Amino acid sequence: MRRSIPLPHWQCGSGSAPCEKIHRFYFVLLSVKRTTSHSLRARLLGLLLLAVVGTVALQATIAYQTALAEADAIFDYQMQQTAQSLRAAMPLALLQLQSPGAAAPDDENFNFIVQVWSANGLALFHSGARAVLPPPVELGFSSASGKGVRYRVYALQTRAFVIQVAQDMATRRDMASALALRTVW
Repeated sequence: MRRSIPLPHWQCGSGSAPCEKIHRFYFVLLSVKRTTSHSLRARLLGLLLLAVVGTVALQATIAYQTALAEADAIFDYQMQQTAQSLRAAMPLALLQLQSPGAAAPDDENFNFIVQVWSANGLALFHSGARAVLPPPVELGFSSASGKGVRYRVYALQTRAFVIQVAQDMATRRDMASALALRTVW
């Protein structure tokens, strides 16, 4: 359907070919004029708004990634301190009171898994039945799997035994994400 556009004062008679061409040309000019009628102020304001939104999004992304990295470092430090406190506070006699596999009553609410190995590789203690990690291969931080779950593991060697402290990577990632979102938002 064709719109009726008022022609200039030099209107042609109906049905002539040159008048149809003039009519089409005039219609194209009117439509171009409508699309370019934005002022310079409106365009600059739109670009400024786009730049501000882009900067805020970039800043939020950087803050989120930084908060994730800091939460990961805090969790590593917490694992390291747990192993250090066990080394200082747990004599070998106390470790033998609980046999491997006996779960602590509050096991589900505890985010860490603690295992203690003798110097010759015998499992002396583990904090719960929900996961049994393989013997420590390397000291310090590493990753390991137990019952199909990935863990971040810290292993500390003392004179008499090796202490392993592990945390489920999915739980760790969820807690870090929640912390990072609270930091950004």
